Amino acid sequence: MKVGIDQTAQWGAKHCGSVSGHITVGLNIEKAKELLAESFMELCEYAAPSCITLCIENFDSIHFVKNCLIGSAKGTVQLEEKVRTKYENFGIITDLSHYPLLKEKTSETTHLVKDFLAYLQIGNCSLNPHSPYYGDIHPYFGASETNVSIEMLADFPRALLEIGYLGKDNRGIVSFEIKPLEGQSPYAQIAGCKLSLQRTWDMV
Repeated sequence: MKVGIDQTAQWGAKHCGSVSGHITVGLNIEKAKELLAESFMELCEYAAPSCITLCIENFDSIHFVKNCLIGSAKGTVQLEEKVRTKYENFGIITDLSHYPLLKEKTSETTHLVKDFLAYLQIGNCSLNPHSPYYGDIHPYFGASETNVSIEMLADFPRALLEIGYLGKDNRGIVSFEIKPLEGQSPYAQIAGCKLSLQRTWDMV
C-alpha cells in the first residue's frame, strides 16, 4: 500500500483506494478489524505529508465473490470513525453495484456514509449465481438478469443531491465502472452508460 501511496503522490492525485482482506475459515473477525484499523492509521500517517486521502471501498462479505472483511455500510462507517479519531485523511469509496449485493437501500446507505465520502462509482451487478455477471462483475446497464435498474440508478443522484454531495456549488467525484465480457464492445458500453445517465437525469 505504501508503494501505491507513493505512486499516487507522483501522479499528483489526492485519493488512494484500498479494500479490506478476505474473510477466511477460522478468522477472528473482531481481531482482524482491530488490526485493519491499526494498519489504516499507519497508512494515513504515511500519506498525510503528501496530502493524500486514503480510502476504503466496501465490498460484499460472505455471500458473494469478494467475501471482504469490511462489507456493510454500517461496518465501514465504524471503521472510519475509529481511524478518524487520529487521522482525518481517511474516506469511503462507495459503489452502487454493491448495494444489492449487501441488501442495502440506496438512499439509506448514501445518507449513512455521507460524512466520509471521498468519491463514488456507478455500476451494475447480478445476484444470479448462474449468470456470467454474478457478483461484482460490473455488466452494462440493461444486461439480462442484473439487479441495478434505471429506477435504482435514478435513486443514486437523488440521494447525492439530498446529502449535498452534488449540487449547484458541489461537484463531487462520480464515475462509471463497467467491464465488458469477451466479445462485447467497450465503445458500445460507454455509449450505453452515457445514455443511462441521461435517462437517469431526466427522471431526477
